Order: sequence, then structure tokens, then C-alpha cells
Amino acid sequence: MAIDINEFIKLFAFAPANFIEESFKEVRIRFTANELVQISNEIGQTDSISFLNDRDLLKISVFVGDDDPIDYYSPGSTVNFFREVFNRLEIREDDEKIEIHFDIIKKTVYGILSIYFPDKFIEYVSDLELTEVLHGLHNEFQQEQKLILQPLTGKLTFRTATIASDINKVDSRFMSYEMRESRVASLNSIGNFNLTNSFKFIPDDFHILECSNQQLKILFNKICAIYSTAYLFDIIAVSKSIIDYKLNGYKTIIGQLDFRILRERHLAEYFRIYDWTFKGEI
Repeated sequence: MAIDINEFIKLFAFAPANFIEESFKEVRIRFTANELVQISNEIGQTDSISFLNDRDLLKISVFVGDDDPIDYYSPGSTVNFFREVFNRLEIREDDEKIEIHFDIIKKTVYGILSIYFPDKFIEYVSDLELTEVLHGLHNEFQQEQKLILQPLTGKLTFRTATIASDINKVDSRFMSYEMRESRVASLNSIGNFNLTNSFKFIPDDFHILECSNQQLKILFNKICAIYSTAYLFDIIAVSKSIIDYKLNGYKTIIGQLDFRILRERHLAEYFRIYDWTFKGEI
């Protein structure tokens, strides 16, 4: 029986989860219950973690009262785990609390990363400092020069040239190592951007071509603007979410802004100038 992660959670408890968090590396789910749902024999006697992607690992811990947890580790069968849970519940006292922990360890393979709860993942990413977002994305991006954030529940559609929800939507032209190195070299010859060596992104990696989630769209538009201005300004220096900039000219412009409160209005203009500069190279 194929079920998704939300249906699997409902096998355990009537109450909704107390806590769900999803980051680049893991999913953590916690909830307590007065009683477990009566899991059917069909579910209890068959492998029911079809929601889990093969590249990821799952641990389930069921705590009853003060006993040590009953643990399940994928990719093993769930049959013995459910049997042990059932046996413990048969002797459970009414006042013994039940607590369930789900932990999914995620792994990026061929540039593809599972997203089990898109809204929770986007909420997590949006709360990070700018450098933390870039660090998390770059760790998953750097091997393949692309990143597929594959939603396994809900509806999420988005794409840039190299980051998308569908592997068929990325543009292989922007995954060329030579092209990307050429862009970085151009940037280094134009000005000084302190993140160049740490996170070798280019503005096209964040330029939204399609997006169904407004929060994610705003985040990527802001990052795209920062990377685009690095090609236009003399100095861009980022520390966490604080951005210092300098533009030399008839009158030198020096300023500082906070990425977290940066308004999206007019930011697209910076990418248009950058794009016009390099148009025809690909």
C-alpha cells in the first residue's frame, strides 16, 4: 500500500504533530498522544514506508511511559517494529504517555534533494541568515552544478536556470564548469565580492523563471539581486545578512543594508543589467 508521509503519521496518532521542522539535511517530527490509532493488520504486516525516498534514511522511536524507546531504522521491514509496538501497548497503563519521534536524514544524490514538507522547508530557509542560506544551497549544489528540490508532498513548482522542483526544467547550458568559471573570473576582474570563493553561484542560479510559492520567490529574487549587483558595484561585502556596498563614479556611493528587510521592489533591474552585459555568451 503506497502512502505519503502525512498518511503514515496518521497511522500512529489522532492528534496532529506538535512539531515539524525540515532543513537541508533532515526532517524532525514530534508528537504525543493519549492513544495510538488502531493500525490495520494490512499496514501492520507489510512494509509501509513507501513515502521514503531510497536515498534517505528514517528512524522512528515510540516512547511508552518511562520505558526505553522502541526504534525502527530504515531500510529494514516495519513488520517486527509494529509487532513490538502492539505488544507494548497491550500492557500499557492508561496514564502512560505515548511519544513518537520521526527523524529523516536526507542525502543529495545526483543533485536531487527530497523535500517532504515544502512549506516547512521554505519557512526554515527564509528564517536563515543570507550566508546560511547560501551555505546550505551550495553544499547540495556544488557537485552537479544544479539542485533539484524534489517535493514529495504538496504542490510546489519553481525553477531557475539551475535550481528547480523538476529535473527536466534545469538548463544544462548554465551547468557548464567552464562557463561558470568564466563568469566568476569576470566578476573578480570587475570588483570585489567577498562571497565569490565560498559560494560560486551566478545570478542566473537565483533568477526565478517560475514559482508557485511567494515566500520562496521573494527570497530568490533578493539573492539574485545581491549576486547581480556584485557585477555592477565595485565592492559588495556580506556578513551574515548585512551587506556593505561601494560604487565608484562621479560621486562615490557607499552604503549598508540588511538583507532580511530588503524590499523586493525594483530588484529585478539589477539582473536585467547583468543579463544584458553577458547576453550572447551562452
